[in-house]
Amino acid sequence: FLIEKDNPNPMIFTLLFFLLYPISAVITAVLAIYGYKNRNILISHPFILLMVATTVWTMGDGLITQTTDPVLAYIINTAMYPAIVTVPVAWFFFILIYTGRDQNLTGKRILLLFIIPAINVILVATNPWHFLFYPDIIPEIVTGGVFWHFSHGILFPITIFYSYLLVFIALVFITSRLFGPTDLYRKQTSLLFISCFIPFILNIIYVTNPEIHPPIDLTPFSFTLVGLLIALGIIRYQLFTSVPVAYVSLFSSMHDGVFATDRKYRIIDLNPAAIRICGWSSSRAIGKTINTVIPAVSTMIGVIDDPDEKRQEIILGLNGEAHNYEVSDFPLIARKGIIGRIYTLRDISQRISMEKDLRESQEKLQLAIDGSHIGIWEYDIRTQRMDIGNKWLEILGFEQDKNQIPCSREEIIDPEDMNRIRELLLEHLSGEDHFFESDIRMKCRDGSSKWMYIRGKSTEFDETGNPVMMIGTSLDISERRNAQEALEMANKKLNLLSGITRHDILNQVTALRYYIEFSLDETPEGTVHEYLNKSESITRMIQNQIEFTRLYENVGIHAPVWQTVADIVEKVKENIFSGSLFYHVDVTGVLLFADPLLEKVFFTLIENTLRHGKKATDIWFSYQIYENDLILIYEDNGVGVNLSDKNKIFVRGYGKNTGFGLFISREILAITGMAIKETGEPGKGVQFEIRVHKGSWRVIVSS
Repeated sequence: FLIEKDNPNPMIFTLLFFLLYPISAVITAVLAIYGYKNRNILISHPFILLMVATTVWTMGDGLITQTTDPVLAYIINTAMYPAIVTVPVAWFFFILIYTGRDQNLTGKRILLLFIIPAINVILVATNPWHFLFYPDIIPEIVTGGVFWHFSHGILFPITIFYSYLLVFIALVFITSRLFGPTDLYRKQTSLLFISCFIPFILNIIYVTNPEIHPPIDLTPFSFTLVGLLIALGIIRYQLFTSVPVAYVSLFSSMHDGVFATDRKYRIIDLNPAAIRICGWSSSRAIGKTINTVIPAVSTMIGVIDDPDEKRQEIILGLNGEAHNYEVSDFPLIARKGIIGRIYTLRDISQRISMEKDLRESQEKLQLAIDGSHIGIWEYDIRTQRMDIGNKWLEILGFEQDKNQIPCSREEIIDPEDMNRIRELLLEHLSGEDHFFESDIRMKCRDGSSKWMYIRGKSTEFDETGNPVMMIGTSLDISERRNAQEALEMANKKLNLLSGITRHDILNQVTALRYYIEFSLDETPEGTVHEYLNKSESITRMIQNQIEFTRLYENVGIHAPVWQTVADIVEKVKENIFSGSLFYHVDVTGVLLFADPLLEKVFFTLIENTLRHGKKATDIWFSYQIYENDLILIYEDNGVGVNLSDKNKIFVRGYGKNTGFGLFISREILAITGMAIKETGEPGKGVQFEIRVHKGSWRVIVSS
């Protein structure tokens, strides 16, 4: 059928094709590109599909108005029909994600939503064989162009009903969000509602009025307005970057119980956690007052318009056990003001139990501190201010006078110890030592001093990793130090007496040996001469034993200290004539906690190489870490030690010289739990291994 009608406005086709259609298509295409650039956001996926589909629909409608060939018009309509049926589905997906109802939107369900549109596309493509979708295609010629009217067949309502159903559901979902919690989301939702509603109404008008003149489908033109509204939402109201939280999902998944009430405290909603806590079903609890369902919150019910939040702890039974809950009561606010109250119940049973355990632990710790006379202190490294605990104040005599509490290092530490403490503190703060510890003298309130053992560690650091706070303990060791000093004084006196006595005895023994030698010279061979030889041998043995006491008397006299192995080796090199020996020292950063006579051990090892190594030209100092122990290794390339002598060389008196060197070395090392053995291969040089147990060694790596 060809219908010719006069068009009162011959510029309508020019306006449609050259202005409205291109503008609408460009706007939706630009929005599709914007969506693609933001494709990392979930909501952009249906948005891209929607904008691409509307672009194709608009361009297709524009092209149809420019052809007078019914076959070409039908081909264009068939080509753009997938976009037409995609628009409502894409809108539906977009609104589902925006309103937070996409939890169950799986791949299979998405495909199911496209089944009817796919069937409609097939029906349109095969319409020339059955004419059940478009029985007729009627051109209406007006001045300046042709409008094509596609009459509706018996299968056409399937498309209309399905599309309108999806759009209607989307409108319902949007309407439920029109009164959102914030002004931003309300404005976003209003724009989306208008964007969905206008094309919906215009399409209904076009479909339900077949006699409309001219038969223009204004739905594609409405996409121009839709594009502008969405652009406004993106630019002004952060439509993509600030999508409202899926409140239903969040409400349902919360671990805290949530009750919403009206102004009469009647429950209007509750989440699954609240159902589990109160033991009431949702249908049974809704409509009841909150104090009926949770009687323990009765004391919280007050003025309904109170804007402040209130908190209270209650105890409820759950699964036969008592649980502690923290109840929060705050107003439920809408645009017209407070419309009810929100009650949240958080299970704090575990926190209460942990707090109880913490209190008990703190009480036990305090009892232990009080019983052991240990003081607690904190040191602010930036301000160099010290905060001293009560027990330390009591030890130093300041507990009765809070106004004179010292707060700086200079006010607390004895001046004679200050430089040493500064050095130890710097070593700890620089990372050389894990702990800061020392025996120091502390000033008391009465002007006297007390010896304290302090131990601390950095506990807080600034943004650059530098320590800013230290915490530690202090122990009164005055009695121990006094006893130690008294013992050292007694040892000094005993050593002095022993030295004098030994000197006198050795003088007498030396004189005795001279007389024996004189007697031997004057006595002929015989029994008496033999007796004199034995007497001289016994006298020489007595002299050696007395000499040994001189070597052994200083072992263990002084307390062990941390010593740097490389420094000791260097010191021994300076004090011993090494000849042509070449040193290989690979013990950088190794520290040992040993008797101050550790230097004597290294001296003995090097001296043995010089005396007995014969062909030795090189010596090596190295170390290994084995099962938490440090193995310090001394080697040379001399003749080594015979297998039969490896254990004997540490026995007192065994050897070609005095026989005391290695014996005393073993005793010096044993003071701090170290052990030494010879493991070298005979003929290839000695290898002495000194095993140092964990806690008596450190390796500091220089930064």
